[in-house]
Amino acid sequence: METTIITQDSSGSTNTGSQYAIDLTDKQKVQLAIERKKELRTIRKGDYLTLKNNPEKALLYYQTALEKLPDDIVIRRKIAHVYYQLRNWDAAYSNYARVPIEELKESEYRELFQSLFSSEARPDRLTELARYQLDKSTHEYYQLIDICYSGIHNCIVSIESYTGKTDRITALQEIIQKSTQISEDYQYRNFLVATELYRQGSYRAVEILSSEILSKRANYSEVRKIRGFALYELGKYSEARDILLSYLESNSQDLETVSRLWDIYVYLGDYVTSSLYLNNAVMAGYPHKSEIERRLAYNYAALGDNPAMLKVLTYLLQESDVTEDDYAVAVSLALREGENIRAYAWSYAAIEKYPQSHLLIPLYLSALRLNGKTQEIPIYIKTLSDELAQSPLIQLEYAIVRLESGYPEEALPILIAIQQLDPSTDWGIEAANYIQTIETKKTQNQPTQG
Repeated sequence: METTIITQDSSGSTNTGSQYAIDLTDKQKVQLAIERKKELRTIRKGDYLTLKNNPEKALLYYQTALEKLPDDIVIRRKIAHVYYQLRNWDAAYSNYARVPIEELKESEYRELFQSLFSSEARPDRLTELARYQLDKSTHEYYQLIDICYSGIHNCIVSIESYTGKTDRITALQEIIQKSTQISEDYQYRNFLVATELYRQGSYRAVEILSSEILSKRANYSEVRKIRGFALYELGKYSEARDILLSYLESNSQDLETVSRLWDIYVYLGDYVTSSLYLNNAVMAGYPHKSEIERRLAYNYAALGDNPAMLKVLTYLLQESDVTEDDYAVAVSLALREGENIRAYAWSYAAIEKYPQSHLLIPLYLSALRLNGKTQEIPIYIKTLSDELAQSPLIQLEYAIVRLESGYPEEALPILIAIQQLDPSTDWGIEAANYIQTIETKKTQNQPTQG
């Protein structure tokens, strides 16, 4: 890999009011780790929501934790990544800049610099770049990208005059050389350079170059497509939608673009139109059927159309590449809709395919209980590993069965133990509700004095 970041300069500090970070001592790192444990539950909720592709809600939890620990570099790093996912480039860079560079993973290095060079609020890109001691190739590449922001002519001249060995720049040189063998058309050359820059992830450079190409040749269809895709990557969804719709007018069978428009309409909150494009993709022969079904299920969920969502999930669960998450979503929805028999059938199939799933086994137990098969639950739990059997969700199901079977004295200590593990989780809250039910019944059954 080309990028090897050595260190960061010593400007700034990790104090709350500082714009930049400095290297931390081992003692500082230990102290931060100790303080972080106090906010671990909040941070884990943010982590879970990030994994479930819900960056907006994840950000709320991370920011809550950061308010109490404003110097914590781990939380700051997580916030930077979430802003990167949200394509809020300036916020992503600002937060990454406050983390000592040696604390960043390789993927976060890339996000740091991509955020800097994607942000339109950062005209001081090279000044910021100078804060970091980079390997020669990385520095030369970003210097070139900065030049390309000034227009096609300067970009092409800089690429052609480059004499170094940076792979990403030499790849651009080769493309320019080969383009002349195919066509003497300068705009064709420029299109190929923009396409390679897109492949390299330099989306803002693509946006700038494609705009200039289209100003000279408005009917260049392939350039409209690459521009639309770059705008999407930059988070400019309305602009991306408009140019890709114009591209589709003469390229209606381009399934890659149809699929991208699904994403764009989802980001714009227009799930109805998004679903229309998904159905068009199916009719046009889009090869990844399960991907379409997942996307349709997501859209119907956003629209609150649970019957349609259940119907799509029925098809999805029959696909050979059905995932653990697919089953979990389907069974959870069936249980919520009172489709208990369907939930049982789906959950049984799920644990056959994923027999060690921490996610699916509790759902299977719920389906057993709601279908009156409570006698099977303790028998099944005995077949599980100790780790699985003692997990909070499985223990919660067992406690509910004991409670509903008329043994609240057996259920109560289990529920208390679950609730004490983490009162803020869904299962902790549910356990607390059952505890309250037991305590209320105890109070009601006590004889009155008189």
